[in-house]
Amino acid sequence: MIKFVPLGLKTLSMRRQTLRYAVLPQVRPSLSHTPFPVGILSCLIGALIVFTLSLRDNRAVHHLNAALLDITMPIVDVVTQPFTALTSWSDLLRTHESLRTEVATLRKENENFLVLIQSLRQKTFDHHQLQQLTKALPDPTVDHVSARVIGRVSDGMNALLTIRALEKDGVAKDQPVITADGVVGRVSDVGGLSTTTARVMPLTDLSSRIPIEIESTQDHGVIAGQNSPELHLIHLEKSAKVRVGDRLITSGYGGIFPRGLPVAVVTHVTSDTIIARPFVKETPAFVTILFGL
Repeated sequence: MIKFVPLGLKTLSMRRQTLRYAVLPQVRPSLSHTPFPVGILSCLIGALIVFTLSLRDNRAVHHLNAALLDITMPIVDVVTQPFTALTSWSDLLRTHESLRTEVATLRKENENFLVLIQSLRQKTFDHHQLQQLTKALPDPTVDHVSARVIGRVSDGMNALLTIRALEKDGVAKDQPVITADGVVGRVSDVGGLSTTTARVMPLTDLSSRIPIEIESTQDHGVIAGQNSPELHLIHLEKSAKVRVGDRLITSGYGGIFPRGLPVAVVTHVTSDTIIARPFVKETPAFVTILFGL
């Protein structure tokens, strides 16, 4: 015996909907029925009309082209301005880098020229000094050799000049050393630790004593070093008269310095002290050593 179970209204409604979807076919939109965009079609038709009319040399088309150019040119100009600016900046950066490279090259060349100029100045100065040395010779027949001063050594009491001179060239101890301005001193030592140098005791050294005469009166005396720029005139003849400005020259006594070399000029005279200053005031670049006197 079949039993019927009563169903609710809600359950019956859900079953009816299920049967309807199962029987009716599902309809999906087909791509083949999609309408062609009207805007694109309008543009193509307009372009075709304008192209066709332009083939017939129509004035209206020319006016239309001119109008379109007038309208579009500002737009094109605005659009292209950023690209133009980028191009200008790119050119500017390349130019700036090129200028930096050129400036660096010019600076290097300038440094090289400055070094060359300094070298030429030094050579010119040395040539002038050597020329002046030839004028210092008391007698052109006297044997001599020129040497460069390469240093000055002081131990607090004595100051010696170091010159580049060789014993094989005839340089020996106690030979007079001069410049174009006057007497520098005498050779105190040759060789030693270095076989290419010699030492010169300047006339300002405390141990230096040089026989001199007053050029204007021919009175004799001795010039003594004080380890200072000042020299003292000592052992002067009692009858001698000395005035400020008198020139003192070598007397030729003692057998070291020939007669007539400029030594100093008197700067101060008192009853017990006569002070003079040497003609050679600074350390010279070159000196001349006399020998064979």
